[in-house]
Amino acid sequence: MRKIMLLLLLIGTIHSSNGQMYGNVWCFGDSVMMKFDAFNNITFDSCVTNNYEPSASISDSAGNLLMYLVLNDSHPFGGAKIYNKQHNMIFGADSLYSSLYGSSSALILQQPGNNSHYFIFHTTNYVSFYNELYWSEIDISANGGNGGLTSKNNLLSFINDTVFDAIGVVKHANGRDWWVVSHTLKTNVYYFYLLSPNGIAFHHAQSLGSMFLTSTPGYTGSIKFSLNGEKLIAVNMSGVIDLFDFDRCSGILSNWINYDSVRNSAYEFYLSCSFSSNAEKAYVSSPKRIWQINLMDTSMSMGLVYTNNNPDMEIGYQIIGLDGKIYISNSMDLSPNFPFRDTINTHLSVINYPDSLGALCGFQPYAQQLYIGRKGKTRGSMPNIPNYNLKNLVGSPCDTVLTSVNESLGKNEMFTIYPNPGSDFVTLKLLNTDVKVIGVKILNDLSQCITTIFDYDLIDVKFLNNGLYIFEITTNKGVYYAKFVKE
Repeated sequence: MRKIMLLLLLIGTIHSSNGQMYGNVWCFGDSVMMKFDAFNNITFDSCVTNNYEPSASISDSAGNLLMYLVLNDSHPFGGAKIYNKQHNMIFGADSLYSSLYGSSSALILQQPGNNSHYFIFHTTNYVSFYNELYWSEIDISANGGNGGLTSKNNLLSFINDTVFDAIGVVKHANGRDWWVVSHTLKTNVYYFYLLSPNGIAFHHAQSLGSMFLTSTPGYTGSIKFSLNGEKLIAVNMSGVIDLFDFDRCSGILSNWINYDSVRNSAYEFYLSCSFSSNAEKAYVSSPKRIWQINLMDTSMSMGLVYTNNNPDMEIGYQIIGLDGKIYISNSMDLSPNFPFRDTINTHLSVINYPDSLGALCGFQPYAQQLYIGRKGKTRGSMPNIPNYNLKNLVGSPCDTVLTSVNESLGKNEMFTIYPNPGSDFVTLKLLNTDVKVIGVKILNDLSQCITTIFDYDLIDVKFLNNGLYIFEITTNKGVYYAKFVKE
C-alpha cells in the first residue's frame, strides 16, 4: 500500500493537470515545439530555434509559451538569444555567452516570489580558457509584455574554475526556491547555488564522487535529479556514472555509488541520463547504447536496453516527459550544419514504461514523429526542464514558506513558543517535565543559524528582522523544530 501511495503521489507530480504547467512547452533542435496539454496529450508547432544541443524554454503557469533560447552557431561566444512567445527576440537579450554543446548547459527559471523576472543560466568556454557558468535576467513584463533584458552575462562560477557543460536543478525543500548545481572539471567538486526571492547566490561546495576529466569529451554530459528530488545522477563523456542521495533541505549529497566501476566493461562516452517517475530505475545513454539501472537491486546491475548499430547515427539527450515517458533525441551527425533530414532526425525514440524492468520498459526507436513541415529536426537536442511541481517537504525544518501569517506556529507536545508572532521577547515553555533542553538555535528560512540561545526562559528577538524563523530545540528526547514570526 505504501508503494501504491508513493506512485500516486509521483504521478500527481508529473501530470500537469494537477499542478503548474511551466514545463509544458519544449522548444529545441531545429524549429521543434513540442507541447503537452493539461491531460498530457502531445501536439507540435514550430519555433525559430536552430540549436545543436543547448536548449531551454519555459511557459507560464497555464502552459502557454513564455520564452526560449535560440542559439547562433556562428557567433564567436556561442551567441545565445532569448525569444518571447511571439517568436521575437526579447529586447537586449542577444549575445548571451553560451556553449555549442551540452543539452543541459542552459536553463530558464522564474525568480521565486516574482512573477515577471526570469533567470537564464548558461555555460560557455568561448569567453576565456575556462568553461564558465553565467546568469542573465529578463523582466517579461517590460516593453508592453514583450520582455526586456535587465542584466546580462554575469559570472556565477568562480574565477579560473572550469565547469562542466551541464546544469542540474531541483526545488528546495521549502517548495519555493531552487537549487542550481554545477560541477568543476579536474576535481570531484559540486557547486550549489540557491535561487530565492533575493536572487541567485553561492550556497556551498561539496567534494564527493568521481573526478571529471578535462579531455574534450569530459566537458559534456548531464546532471539530473529524480522527480521526488531525493536522488542525483551525473554522467559525462569521460566515463562517469555517479549516483547520490540528495537532501533538498541542506543541499548535501551522500551515499555515492560509481556505476561505471561496477559495469566493468569497455569504456563508454556517457552523454545523458534520466530517472523513471518512481525513482527506482535510471537510464544512461552513450551515442551508441542505452542502459537501465535497477536502483532497487543491491547488486547494482546495469541492463542493456538498446544498441545503435547505425555507424552514421548518434543517440542524443534524454528527458522524462510530463506523461512519465522518457524521450530521447537522435542525430545523424555531430556537425551542427549537417543538413540531412530523415526518419532519424525527425523522430524521438521513446521509453514508454520507464518504471518497468528490462524489456518491459517498452523502448521504441524513432517512435515519436516531430513537426511535419519544412524543418523539425532534433539535432541531438532536448530541453533542460526541471520538475516545477515538486512540493515543499512537509515536516522538514526547511519547510518554512507560509501561505498565511495566521498559520498555527510553534505548537508541539513538548513545548510552546509565546507570543507568536512576537516583536521583543518570547518564551519557550516546556510542556513535558521529562524533557530537558540542551540547546536552542534560531535559523533563518535557509536553515542557516542566526544565533544560539542560552536563556530560553526569556528570549530577546528585537535584533531579528521581520520575517519567518525556525527555532531548533535540542533536547534529551531528540531535536524539535518550531516556526516563529518576528513582527
